[in-house]
Amino acid sequence: MPNTRSQVAMRSRCCHRSPVAVATRQPPLPRSHSARCATSRCRWTRCCKRCAGPTLAGVFGRRIATAPGYNFSDALKRLDIVWTPETVSKLFEIGPQAYTPGTKMPEQLIGSEQDRAALVQFLQRATKR
Repeated sequence: MPNTRSQVAMRSRCCHRSPVAVATRQPPLPRSHSARCATSRCRWTRCCKRCAGPTLAGVFGRRIATAPGYNFSDALKRLDIVWTPETVSKLFEIGPQAYTPGTKMPEQLIGSEQDRAALVQFLQRATKR
């Protein structure tokens, strides 16, 4: 069961288990859409029209607001951030609104350093190209 409003918001945005849900060991969402997309790995490898946000495939080492196929805000395009384990951790430590002003990403904070590390490790495995 989600334990914060941001986790509830994240689970309601997308049919797949989010990295936050995985890192904090939340149960999976109903399988309707995710069962159909399971073989494509959807959000991790390519854009899915039902998922919110850009693909996370190859996110590490990529400059912010450069993933193909997503309409990023001008504010994000002006930021000088490259996604690394440290920058992803910081994003969830202080929140998207503070770290990436102008983002459409809902506010999600992970207070535990251990949980942020688990998220980064998960993303490193799941988003490799």
